Amino acid sequence: VDNAIARVVNTTHNLVKPVRIGGEEKLEMEGKQFNVDILKTWVDNGVVSYSDLETENDDEEIAIDEQISQKIILENWLANIARRVDVGQMREETSTLWLNFLQNPTKEVRQKVFENYIHNCNVVGATCSSIGEKNTKGSPTSFYRTYCELFGKVESRTNKDGKKYSNYSGKIKFDTVIQDESSKATPAELSLPLSYGKRNIN
Repeated sequence: VDNAIARVVNTTHNLVKPVRIGGEEKLEMEGKQFNVDILKTWVDNGVVSYSDLETENDDEEIAIDEQISQKIILENWLANIARRVDVGQMREETSTLWLNFLQNPTKEVRQKVFENYIHNCNVVGATCSSIGEKNTKGSPTSFYRTYCELFGKVESRTNKDGKKYSNYSGKIKFDTVIQDESSKATPAELSLPLSYGKRNIN
């Protein structure tokens, strides 16, 4: 999933806007750049360190230029917008201000970028076994909790014992479900995502 989703990153357009849902500790570096928690870290801090993206599975000796070039998708999104600035059509001071605005966004701007990106997200990356609403204990799955935070609703409630809990609501649905290496999956793994898609590609 991580390798496939990383292929959509490019330097020309922002048409494909993916998020990766899954436990951060289980994701490869390619997938972490789309992880919701990593994106929120960027909103809060304005930077995501290479160590935040690195995993135990990554090679220890990675070229310095590769470390520097590693960006999260929101940084790539802004960089693509900055590349489209037609400096020739602006006064020099205006173009300088605009480019600086995009290259050094304030926390307020980063929050707006995150919200707009999530609102327009059109690809969700996840493993077949993680997709579903409830686990075997009847509690919301990690996938469903994140999905509702992004595309559904989360309400804070109090039970009869006075304890607060979160109520998650939202319908998982996809226009198209693409399953890679479906011949290696069990029928149970295949059926989970298939049940949420209008069209399925295996």
